[in-house]
Amino acid sequence: MKIPPTACLAAALACLANQAQACNPQPDPPARFGMVGLVADQTARLNVVAPPLRSRDALPAPCRVVLSFVDADGVKLIEPTQLVLLPGKARHLDLPGQAVAGLARNARLQFLPAVQVQPNLPGERRCAGVAATLELFEPNDGRTRVLIEDPNLYLPD
Repeated sequence: MKIPPTACLAAALACLANQAQACNPQPDPPARFGMVGLVADQTARLNVVAPPLRSRDALPAPCRVVLSFVDADGVKLIEPTQLVLLPGKARHLDLPGQAVAGLARNARLQFLPAVQVQPNLPGERRCAGVAATLELFEPNDGRTRVLIEDPNLYLPD
């Protein structure tokens, strides 16, 4: 049976496309939230979760992320935290309103949460599909008052 040349070309292009995707060193775009307000008796929690494994045969690729909170002038409110997420696992970083220097009882702090997915180490599979949310809750009753999903969430193909 003779294989048409166009079929061979299509197969070669598909193979090259798969190789390019597997070797893509670009990290996910960062989670981008807008400014959020926080008062002294609230806590902001920035949550991230790595996508689960798609098959049992795949080697787990850790996702390295940096979580941070900055004020309206870009000044960090707490030290950025670097985390390693295993497939299907979640982590978080809290910003307690009471811990922010100079936040008076009735004052409102405008802040910006940020999630940056870091490039993986050489030889590791690309980490894609990290999901992020931000919630504001009151520690005294544990109720979530606000939940915001990353509006620019990257979803894998």
